[in-house]
Amino acid sequence: MNRIPLIICLGGLIFNSISGLNIEGYVTFNWLIVDVSILLSAVIYYYLPFYVKSDALKIVLFLGYGFTGIIRMLIAFFMLPKWGDNILLLFFVLMVFIELGLLYVSRILDE
Repeated sequence: MNRIPLIICLGGLIFNSISGLNIEGYVTFNWLIVDVSILLSAVIYYYLPFYVKSDALKIVLFLGYGFTGIIRMLIAFFMLPKWGDNILLLFFVLMVFIELGLLYVSRILDE
């Protein structure tokens, strides 16, 4: 159960990196933020079985993190290529904190 999402994340990371190198209109800022999003999803998928013991909670969190990972990747793809005045960057960071907070709360509730 743990290997399939990691292989998908690795494939997405390789595809995004090759796309970022070959497509001229793909902004470097967006390319790097999408890579960070995919790496963050891979790290969460890797550590989720170690943090949560309940199988039902693992399945729900795997599906939920997959859905939010796709949303984060789409937000990062359409983000403006600047750090200031970027509302999508704010949503991206907010989603990361919500995901990490849910992981922490699920670990507390699981014990």
